[in-house]
Amino acid sequence: MLQDDFDRLMEHFQLSDPSKINLEEIMREVLQFFTSLKREIMDASPEEREEIFSNLSTMYTQLMEMTSKLAGQMGISEQELLRLAEDMKNFTPDQRQLIEKTKEKMMSEVADLGRVLQKGPSKEEKRPSRKQERKPPETPRITRSKWVRP
Repeated sequence: MLQDDFDRLMEHFQLSDPSKINLEEIMREVLQFFTSLKREIMDASPEEREEIFSNLSTMYTQLMEMTSKLAGQMGISEQELLRLAEDMKNFTPDQRQLIEKTKEKMMSEVADLGRVLQKGPSKEEKRPSRKQERKPPETPRITRSKWVRP
């Protein structure tokens, strides 16, 4: 379940010492979360998708609160924490490679998810288009080819 994957991911940040955060485990959990998200959205009805997106909003809020808490524990601002996380010089070559691979896989999952969401509801769920809803005109249209020439 998506919430379970998110909770496992958040557990990594509950440590009293931020230096003990295991990057490899976090990257694995992040990928698991995105894979589960894609699977759940693909299998969800429109109503279930709304609920998933509502839950994602709550999860995002929790993530931002955790970021703020983590920055406070480190004695820096949230912006400084984000700059540190984005600066690849702060990571070993192995960590950089792990981050890049995870980022590529995440982007692939997000792209797949985007394609699924763009397709919209299945054919059975689609409303008739406006063209189909229109009533045919009561009088036939006269085209140029049907003009009477003197």
